[in-house]
Amino acid sequence: MSKKVPLRQCVGCGQMKSKKEMMRVIKTAEGDIVLDVTGRKNGRGAYLCKQEECLKMAMKNKGLERSFKMSIDQSVYESLQKEYDENSEKIKKKIFSLIGLATRARKTVSGEFATEKAVKSFKACLVIVAEDASDNTKSCFRINAAFTRCHAMYAVPKRSWHMRWVRKCVHLWR
Repeated sequence: MSKKVPLRQCVGCGQMKSKKEMMRVIKTAEGDIVLDVTGRKNGRGAYLCKQEECLKMAMKNKGLERSFKMSIDQSVYESLQKEYDENSEKIKKKIFSLIGLATRARKTVSGEFATEKAVKSFKACLVIVAEDASDNTKSCFRINAAFTRCHAMYAVPKRSWHMRWVRKCVHLWR
């Protein structure tokens, strides 16, 4: 028998997702509104997706105000936005460090042709394609990744990659 996964509704977009996919915003006993990344702090909680758009929608449709049954000042939203930005930077650093570890373990391949070969031979589990790659390259990897059931494929802006080994694409071995 499978374990029940607790679902929560995002106050921004209204989607139901598991608690692990959401960020918790709490109202403390003192009346402060803070972001609870761990999900363990005491207080009345409301959940938001990890996308910035959901925080903006929650501001627009006053989802947090309805959830906490109080008016929320604009400065609180600004501090939540700042915490969201800090948390997303931590996540980016974690992703880059994991990709760096995979590279040190020789579990990555870079370059269009080497990556395409790995995808076609069913050895790829993740393909990362740069945003400035040609449309032909993007569509080629999109089709091949769907065919070989790679876990994910992302188009990322080139300026966000600060590692010299990333050219056009990176592939992680299974």
